[in-house]
Amino acid sequence: MQSMNRAKDHARQIWLNSTAALQLLNELTGTALSGPELMFLCVSEQCRAYIDCSFAAGPAPADQLFVRKVKGAGHCELLEADNLTLSAPAGDDEAVLCAEGMAIVHGSAWVYSAEGGEPVREDGIWRINLARVSRPLCFRPVDLQSLAAAINAGELRRQAPSKPFGRKSAT
Repeated sequence: MQSMNRAKDHARQIWLNSTAALQLLNELTGTALSGPELMFLCVSEQCRAYIDCSFAAGPAPADQLFVRKVKGAGHCELLEADNLTLSAPAGDDEAVLCAEGMAIVHGSAWVYSAEGGEPVREDGIWRINLARVSRPLCFRPVDLQSLAAAINAGELRRQAPSKPFGRKSAT
């Protein structure tokens, strides 16, 4: 009964860190996945991961002549990252899956024009510099519920990657 209540609590949250995501998947599937296995599912595009891109800046896309820079606007889907690690972000005791360095994300960003004026919020695929700040990967409960259904149906390969935390390729 207690695990069912915890699963409902997780499902009500908008974003879960990797530890909470693994707990929810365990409760929904009865299978204990590890951090490297969750990373494998993300890298192999069987599970979506997001990062909070707020205040992360990036260069203007080469094909946009009048754009000077972009700045992240909230959570974006992570498509590629220079460095994916298992670490404890600043001020946190718990080790979670994190992204660092340059990242390619899909989501909203503030676009600053070379002409000046107010920034405009646009959706797209952006290159964002996370710098040396460890940004925890975030997971949406609805994505995890879909993943759990696929695991329960036996539709997914479950293995840890040979390099558990490396570069994720964009499609």
